[in-house]
Amino acid sequence: MLFRLPKQPNRIIINGEVWIAPTAVIIGGIKIDNQSRIGYNSVLRGDLNQISIGCLTSIDDECYIETGINSGVTIGNGVKIGYNVTLNCCLIQDGVFIGDGAIVQKGACIEEDSIIKPGTIIYEGQHIPARAIVEGSPASVSRYLTNEEISQKQKYWHNLENRLLNYYEATKNKDQVMAL
Repeated sequence: MLFRLPKQPNRIIINGEVWIAPTAVIIGGIKIDNQSRIGYNSVLRGDLNQISIGCLTSIDDECYIETGINSGVTIGNGVKIGYNVTLNCCLIQDGVFIGDGAIVQKGACIEEDSIIKPGTIIYEGQHIPARAIVEGSPASVSRYLTNEEISQKQKYWHNLENRLLNYYEATKNKDQVMAL
């Protein structure tokens, strides 16, 4: 049986300077904001719906991000996605850290400043509250971040932001930094 998919936007929009590895694959409707990074061999499939990536977001190597016919992927600002992470039709809010090898399934929502430990599986439709530290399969909250830990995390992210800015400055004349 054949059916026609609804027409989806298939433009890549880059707002500011971003670093995209030469082996990354970006397909369809994708918006990437300033000073974000897409690692080697990562695949972003926005062919069915939109993928939106906020500023100062780092997607490490070999990640797979895909959309569905009825839902896209939204990744907030200041998000760190580890190696070999899979995201499918989900919402990742600002300041989230996702550990290596984690899987976030369709319809899941991870609220701001949460930490997803490596190898965790967030099941379809699962909701992770703000500031949660989550682990396991199925994913469960092990505890919540304290105000002091949030402050330390923000300092870490500020240092990472400075390192990214220095990296962009050092590579401005190279092909890997794209600017519109």
